[in-house]
Amino acid sequence: MRKVDTRLVLDTGAAATTLVPRVIERIGYSAADGYKEAIVQTAVGEERGYWLRVAELTVLGVTTPNFALAVFPLKYPDVGGLVGMNFLRHFNFEIRPAELRINLELIAR
Repeated sequence: MRKVDTRLVLDTGAAATTLVPRVIERIGYSAADGYKEAIVQTAVGEERGYWLRVAELTVLGVTTPNFALAVFPLKYPDVGGLVGMNFLRHFNFEIRPAELRINLELIAR
């Protein structure tokens, strides 16, 4: 699998971290690697995708191995995915928009 940099949107309202199919394909995965179907209700209707476990996901300098994420198309061509609460739940975080900064603190396990 390859390392791919992409723009992600921090979405505290999203339960699952999501990547779009084109990013998944650039990394070296495909729908055949998915382990179950995913369905999400959005403001515009129902979207269908799948769940996939990637070798690792690095966001904001924090790497999480063997990470489960959803794969769905998004309506924004410049966005490669969403960082959802299944990633963020491992941290205390603070969003400081006036400073253009996000602080993450790993929760002791």
